[in-house]
Amino acid sequence: MKAMFKRLKPEFLFVCGLVIMICFIFQGNLIFRAFQVFLFVLLSLLLGKRFKLLPNLIMLLSVTLIYLITPRGRILFSLGGWAITQGSLFLGLYRGLLLVGLIYVSRCFISPRLKLPGIIGSLLGDTFSCFELINENKNLFSLRRPFVSLDEMMIKISRQREEPAGLSGAQKEEAPGRARFGDYLVPVFLLILNGGLLAFPYLWGWFQNRPV
Repeated sequence: MKAMFKRLKPEFLFVCGLVIMICFIFQGNLIFRAFQVFLFVLLSLLLGKRFKLLPNLIMLLSVTLIYLITPRGRILFSLGGWAITQGSLFLGLYRGLLLVGLIYVSRCFISPRLKLPGIIGSLLGDTFSCFELINENKNLFSLRRPFVSLDEMMIKISRQREEPAGLSGAQKEEAPGRARFGDYLVPVFLLILNGGLLAFPYLWGWFQNRPV
């Protein structure tokens, strides 16, 4: 899977990722959104990216707790004087999954090799490339020595960005070949699947309310 994505052009992956992001952002069904996040995490693992459950759970729970502060809808239960409501719980999970999912979409579809045309494209490409490099090197950060480890991480990222064509010597030896037809299947399948998940609730609603 990793070799397949390496052979694809970064611009193609960027367009696929952008369309998938749009479908994901406008997804209104909580179950479908959770399923999408599962797919993005699975793809990230297949691409050889690191996955840590605890940071993702902390992010999801933090967003959910923020929304639970404001009561919305039916009360599910109470913790002392704090009412846990269904609307706030669903909205918090909905927004938390959005944040987690967007991170994994960017990790899967944004490549440091990405070069977009124009000034705005160059800025976007640099931003996404930096974000991807930070994700790749975030394991260098240590809470025991935060300032030193952060400085070391930024120095490494700076050196990676200064390398020609964004590739180190070891990476150049493993330079990807020409993309094959099969390499496009997974990104296109994910694009169609996410588009279908976005359209399904609307099509199902139309089917149920159609005139007989």
